[in-house]
Amino acid sequence: MLIVIDGPAGAGKSSTAKAVARKAGVDYIDSGALYRGFTLLYVHNGQNKSKFFDVIDEEILSFEFDRDTSKAFIRGEEVTDKLRSEEVTRNVSTVAALPEVRRKVSAALKNAALSRNCIAEGRDLGTVVFPDADLKFFLTADIQERALRRHKEIRAGAEPANLEQVKENLLSRDHQDTNRAVDPLKKADDAIEIDTTRTTFEEQVNMILTEIQKITPHKH
Repeated sequence: MLIVIDGPAGAGKSSTAKAVARKAGVDYIDSGALYRGFTLLYVHNGQNKSKFFDVIDEEILSFEFDRDTSKAFIRGEEVTDKLRSEEVTRNVSTVAALPEVRRKVSAALKNAALSRNCIAEGRDLGTVVFPDADLKFFLTADIQERALRRHKEIRAGAEPANLEQVKENLLSRDHQDTNRAVDPLKKADDAIEIDTTRTTFEEQVNMILTEIQKITPHKH
């Protein structure tokens, strides 16, 4: 069984997918962790695309997935705690727009989802990576709510954050994600849309679990 959740930054994809994975007994795959892993590699190489392209084929970046965690490693050293740094966040849209990176992430996601029951979240999973997923969801929320959530998340990590700057960053990310030439962010035609602006966390998790229960008896 393969379930995918797409949507813009701050819509609640990660926390919702993790909760659903735990309750449904499936593995969680965070595509954002893969893009951030490549972005960290880009940052480590001085944000020099030539140097970056020289190393991305060396298989020095690896990932592990389980019930509610997606971990990243560079040369065997875990770097998961560095994926949400401000520098990575500032550059992830640039790196994620690179066709070479998108191909590698897509291949890694397909390999990770092979022969396992899982829920994956990202921005183009239902439209590009997993068009034949068993269930597709598209989470969204208004920009102010998304900014508040991301601001809280950043501050929880003990990093300084300005709410208006966070909001501007999200708007910039939205523009980049929806207007990039390769695999832009958009809702799949057969995806179930959930606006999380005014739903509680438990409500949105239960909405997805209800849809999973509808198809579970038919999956072998």
